[in-house]
Amino acid sequence: TGTVTAVGQSGTITVKAAAKDGSGVTASKTVTIEGCEHALAAGGYGGGAGTAAKPWKVSSQAQLAHVNSHLAASFIQTKDLSLSGDWTPIGGNSLTVFSGIYDGGGHLVKNLFIPRSAQVNHAGLFGYINSATIRKIGVTNFTVYDSGSGLAGGLVANSDSGSLVEQCYVENGTVVGTYHAGGLVGQQINGGEIRDCYSVGANVTAPAATSTGTYDAGAIEGMSFAGSKVTRCFAIPGTISGGERGGISGGTEYATSTPTTFSLCYFADDMGVAYAVGRGWSGSSQIGAFNPPGTAGMASSLFSDATKFAGWNFASTGAWSMSAGSSHPTLRAFPQ
Repeated sequence: TGTVTAVGQSGTITVKAAAKDGSGVTASKTVTIEGCEHALAAGGYGGGAGTAAKPWKVSSQAQLAHVNSHLAASFIQTKDLSLSGDWTPIGGNSLTVFSGIYDGGGHLVKNLFIPRSAQVNHAGLFGYINSATIRKIGVTNFTVYDSGSGLAGGLVANSDSGSLVEQCYVENGTVVGTYHAGGLVGQQINGGEIRDCYSVGANVTAPAATSTGTYDAGAIEGMSFAGSKVTRCFAIPGTISGGERGGISGGTEYATSTPTTFSLCYFADDMGVAYAVGRGWSGSSQIGAFNPPGTAGMASSLFSDATKFAGWNFASTGAWSMSAGSSHPTLRAFPQ
């Protein structure tokens, strides 16, 4: 008999046993052990290896915060988390980006709080992601302020270089950003996609337009630049206010060789925002609020009717579900 008291890394140990009767018979067996890369009490991961095949398991606020120490690794969340205190975003800026995979496992992060006094330029659960994948996570009851000169989103502040945000949602929160503010994502840049996501009850604020700048607020995203995509998303906004405001996106590049593309996206146009996009621009040319191809507004009372979402997959193999009595579609990845 024996006890393994600490394992710093995942690996193998060889166990050798001898017959108790003194006959001299022995046998050996190699056992694989998943180690803890860091003290559990300080947010270390007791399961997984940080790879796509064996992601580290996140089951506490400390472990979620510790993602900042492994920004290129893979993670899966195993339970709902309720945060306390001020949150430091994962991947705080362009020098410390999150480039890994975070799978929420169909779980929530509740009570995210980033005050203006924290002086965070990229404010969100994730601050700056680059070539990353964020999926199957919901953020509820959140309050997010940027520093007064940055970007803000309930889930991600800045999504860069082909990052994918899929099967995620935000519900009942406040986002205040200086340049671009989005209920789900503050800004998409250099390609990337928001796919099968939604925003309900997000109050999003950006400053009013001035002679020196225009600022964007949207229920899904604040701004998307050339090459970005928004696919099969919907929004039932709270209050959207800013220089330019949209039911899906505050602003978007539209007249380029690789414009932002929208596909099968819907927003409630009876919640104070009449258009999907607050402004379109290309270089020095701008147009006002508009509904680009692939977007449509409808009354919030119609969001309980699955037939209004043409092209969406509500089958058991699809991403979406419409439960009896629900006021809007939900994601099948989350408990129904």
